[in-house]
Amino acid sequence: MLRLLLPLALILIHLIRLCFHTVFIWILVSSLTMLENMYYHLSYKINLLSTSQHILENLHSSCSWMMLLHSLLSLN
Repeated sequence: MLRLLLPLALILIHLIRLCFHTVFIWILVSSLTMLENMYYHLSYKINLLSTSQHILENLHSSCSWMMLLHSLLSLN
């Protein structure tokens, strides 16, 4: 009877180890996917901020030119 239980116990131990490895790999892949999504989200936000900064710089430059033009026109 013991000879029959020992291989079954070994098979059960290997199945439990396989389950733990599967869960560990699933957690690792989920974490990497979450990090990848966060990276893309942050890069989108950074690009958006960079674009906004360029727009504001251009607007400031345009306002500076308008103020200069206004001051030149008001001299006359």
